[in-house]
Amino acid sequence: MNKVRPDSSHKEYWRQKEEFADLFNAYLFDGRSVIQADELEELDTDATGIQEISGKYQSTKGARDVIRLAKIYHGVEYAILAVENQEGIHYAMPMRTMGYDHFSYHRQYKDKVAEYRVRGEQLTGDEFLSGIKKTDRFKPVITLVIYYGDHPWDGPKSLHDMLIIPEELKPFINDYKIYLVEMRQNNLKLHNQNNIDLFKIMSILYDLTKTSEESRMELENYQSNHMLDDMVVNAIESTLGKKIIADEKGERHVCTLLDRCRTEGKLEGKLEEKMELITRLLQKGKTVEEISDFCGYDLEEVRRIEEGILVKDV
Repeated sequence: MNKVRPDSSHKEYWRQKEEFADLFNAYLFDGRSVIQADELEELDTDATGIQEISGKYQSTKGARDVIRLAKIYHGVEYAILAVENQEGIHYAMPMRTMGYDHFSYHRQYKDKVAEYRVRGEQLTGDEFLSGIKKTDRFKPVITLVIYYGDHPWDGPKSLHDMLIIPEELKPFINDYKIYLVEMRQNNLKLHNQNNIDLFKIMSILYDLTKTSEESRMELENYQSNHMLDDMVVNAIESTLGKKIIADEKGERHVCTLLDRCRTEGKLEGKLEEKMELITRLLQKGKTVEEISDFCGYDLEEVRRIEEGILVKDV
């Protein structure tokens, strides 16, 4: 297969307006069609610039994955929406997201200052000090972090998670949360068929609680009623680094992807490691709740593995 970097494939996928709008409608509005695809405007993803800090200028470098300007609520309000793709767990993700969002706000501020300068509009008093007017307002920024990993996110989900804060100081320390979408497991109410296919297939492939045969049957049942779009195929292939083989009729068989992953130990190896760890912790008297909390495993998954161990011991 062509060597396509996963981040490139994911960026290309979420650049599609219909898929992008559906994702944000599912996360922000419980699936209601508030953001319209035809009202999305693509913005520059470059996050490189120069900022003045304490009288000194410092350069910053970076690039957002996908960022768009959205007209919502019948074109009256505006918001800047961004997607950040994560293959692995980034243990500084709140700070990273905060930096990207800050840049988007700072860019709006600098653009407004430049606008007055170009128009030759002279500000006075306190407005002169800031370079903007008292009545100026900026567009809100919302970033969704999409995580493609095969095990639960165990990284920080807010800035507070990264800090050592005495309880009495916590109310005074500003927090910054990330809005996380886990590809492997979520409750999003999606309506776009490509999004539904992508999330569904990835959840099946990453469900390590099922046997190869159970997963194969579920995939075969699903694909018998769905023809996958090329974008979905590319996103899946680039994420797992495996080829979805097509037969002579051009029908894609996702189960072949599962077979390869299982054969090469990518999935089964991790399941065996997980089962071994859970077994050891159970033998030490840990409860399934404690194991789930400590290891970051799904509680129901730990219970199913525990039941399987008990059956083998009978």
